[in-house]
Amino acid sequence: MLSRAYDAIELSERTGCPRFLGFLNEHEQLYLRDNISPKRDIMFYGGYPDATRVMLGASADEYSFPIVALIPISSRLFPYVLLSSHS
Repeated sequence: MLSRAYDAIELSERTGCPRFLGFLNEHEQLYLRDNISPKRDIMFYGGYPDATRVMLGASADEYSFPIVALIPISSRLFPYVLLSSHS
């Protein structure tokens, strides 16, 4: 897990483009937060505040944050059928 995160970070630094890793559960998030150097420019985002599963975003420099708009998270629409209980 840590090597995949560092690969994303280094690729971002080399190319100048944000890279992403995820979705990460709470255990994986804590592990990466504890083991990635604080000098690295990363963020965690799950689509809404306090999300339990998030993506790690790696940026080439501090000026490209917030990269939230680039994180590949999208909503899905499901067909909704209203069923009447009064037939």
